[in-house]
Amino acid sequence: DGLIMSIDQSLRNMGEIETSGMDFTFNMGFPLFQAIRGNIGFQGNLLLEIKEWTPDDLEAAGDDVDPDELVTDYTGQIEPMGGSNPKFRFVAHLSFGDMRWQLNNRLRYIHSISIFGVDAAPYTDVDAVVYWDLAGSLNLGDFTWTLGCDNVLDKEPPYFPGTGYNAHPQTYDFIGRYIWTKLGYTFH
Repeated sequence: DGLIMSIDQSLRNMGEIETSGMDFTFNMGFPLFQAIRGNIGFQGNLLLEIKEWTPDDLEAAGDDVDPDELVTDYTGQIEPMGGSNPKFRFVAHLSFGDMRWQLNNRLRYIHSISIFGVDAAPYTDVDAVVYWDLAGSLNLGDFTWTLGCDNVLDKEPPYFPGTGYNAHPQTYDFIGRYIWTKLGYTFH
């Protein structure tokens, strides 16, 4: 009948978003012993700010309202059913091996974060989380076999109220320790 049944006026995907931060990358290979080489690397980002607002709301507010009250600051915040914006996160790795085999060691870090819109203690903040991953690969002619374990120490995901999962799978490992394997083939 052409009737409007509902209007979804969510805060995301409307208005303007302003983000600033810095990304860091470092990767270096080095000799260890005879044909064995090592590699160390780091990839991280530092979020300085992420703010969102609707220009129409700022114009309509007039001089009686502080414009900062109409700006939503997501810096260092995580939304239970949405995205996460930790102030700092990184992935660092250390690996060594030769042309036939390689061992990889990786750390993933997510800085402490506050849960957006939750004011009921003790569920307002989440501590920093570190995951440790290991993998090894073996080259057998044109085949490469890799065996790995993500979240070696079986770090439990932080509890998040109101998500339906009791966790935040978009940001944190959800299933605990994860053992995997992969077989690759090189075509000539």
